[in-house]
Amino acid sequence: MFGNAAPGGLINAISKRPQNSESKEIGLELGSREYKSIYMDFTGPLTEQLNYRLITKTKDGLMVAGSDHDPSLLFAPSVHWNASEQTDLTIWAHYQQDKSGVVSSRKLPTSASLQNQNPNGLAKPAYLGSSNFDDFHQRQFSLAYEWKHRSRSEEHTSELQSLRE
Repeated sequence: MFGNAAPGGLINAISKRPQNSESKEIGLELGSREYKSIYMDFTGPLTEQLNYRLITKTKDGLMVAGSDHDPSLLFAPSVHWNASEQTDLTIWAHYQQDKSGVVSSRKLPTSASLQNQNPNGLAKPAYLGSSNFDDFHQRQFSLAYEWKHRSRSEEHTSELQSLRE
């Protein structure tokens, strides 16, 4: 790929689609540093022509350094309408909220590294950032649709229109 991109690279985000067979998944994750996460993924038919999918996830835990929490929330509903044999419409929504402290990239203080006035140095769990300054708050919302129409002609042409905002 060529062109401008963020230093971390490009991400190909593929949304899960509503299915016409019912499926329900609920999960709970627990880990170290007070990590906890609950998620669910439900999909299936609402009517003969309408399918849905609902994905939610919430998580929280302590950052790698310091005692700041790292909460996150995701809510992603979608519906698929099979209007006719030739026409389909899928609509996706996505809401995500993140609030976390940022692990500071500050250098070690001179007193603890070069001058070494403190014979014990820094404590192992030393966090050099400020929980009042180093933080990251993000809310994002996206809405997308995909409309497909296939003609009945001998040429079997089709039209596809999609938008992700």
